[in-house]
Amino acid sequence: MARLILVDGDVAYAARAERALRSAGYAFAHAADGLTALRIARVDGADAVLVRPPVVDFDLHGLVMRLRATVPDATLLVLDEGDDAQLALAVGASAITRRDPDPVELVRLVGRRLERSVVLESTEIELRQVSSRLAERLEAKLGQLAEAHEHLTSLERRRTEYLRNVSHELATPLTPAVGLAQMLGDSAFGPLNPAQQRAVASLLTSLTRLEAVTTVLRDVSAFEDDAVRLQVRPVAIERVRVEIERTWARRGEALTVCCIDEGEVRIDLMLVLRAVDHLVNNSRKFGGPGAMIDVAISLEGDSLVVTVADDGPGIPVEDREIVTQTFVQRDGSSTRRHGGMGLGLAFVRHVAEAHGGDILIESGNAAPMRGTMVTLRLPRLGPT
Repeated sequence: MARLILVDGDVAYAARAERALRSAGYAFAHAADGLTALRIARVDGADAVLVRPPVVDFDLHGLVMRLRATVPDATLLVLDEGDDAQLALAVGASAITRRDPDPVELVRLVGRRLERSVVLESTEIELRQVSSRLAERLEAKLGQLAEAHEHLTSLERRRTEYLRNVSHELATPLTPAVGLAQMLGDSAFGPLNPAQQRAVASLLTSLTRLEAVTTVLRDVSAFEDDAVRLQVRPVAIERVRVEIERTWARRGEALTVCCIDEGEVRIDLMLVLRAVDHLVNNSRKFGGPGAMIDVAISLEGDSLVVTVADDGPGIPVEDREIVTQTFVQRDGSSTRRHGGMGLGLAFVRHVAEAHGGDILIESGNAAPMRGTMVTLRLPRLGPT
């Protein structure tokens, strides 16, 4: 026989409720105040406690909290739907209903609540068993993921060390080789005949290309090894434009940079110039002879924005996210048309992220030109 406690200061309503509930086969106890209800619950226990506010000696939510602590498995039903009842529901009440249900409705309501509690109790063991099995499987999967993560971390660490070692071993003999080739080309060891001059020029071109690859390899490995420290200085935007154009002028090629904004930004100028250089080189390489390349710099809010756009073949949508990763190229086959190691855009991404910025690649209809537009966005950095 289920034991019920009704907490209600209204003796008349309590009497009607008692007659109906006893007739339905429930053991019934009436408490006119909260302390009495707590005493009965503590001594005799309860399967359900019905609370009909107001309660003379407790706030509704305070009484519900005390009852829940005293009879933790009991159904606590509040016969009210006001704000206090909502708060009581939040702190432990099982359900709330309208304030004055008639005796027949009250019997039906209590029956449904207790029947639901029995059903929940009967399935609780099964649910705990299922939860335990799921927890064991999850723990095993987490262990496997932890092992996989540790393995990947080890591989990444070894890859970074390999890049660092390779770039160092290449740079060590390359520096004197480039110097000697330049001295040969300058006839420092005696005059050269035309065939020798052509050979030395070809040698110097190849060594210079290898030196450029070694440099970017060293820089990317330094970024991945978290060994790069930005040399941030205030730089006028106009100077950024001039330095970009000057870099290409020294190579005997004209490059016009559009700049309509004025102002000053705090950037690592040398890294930014090299990042732009990689972007222009990419456009020239993939665009082919006669490719149209537009370079523009501007201020957008707090960011320096550099865009390099071309009318080349463009980059497929599925490749735009991965081409900024280390050693990734759009065409990695042995028969690919264009050289390179897949490091240029990775270097640009590292420079952008080191400045707290990002790189955006757009192609086709999304770009202002037929080919590709790469946007390098660099927030204005504060003092370092």
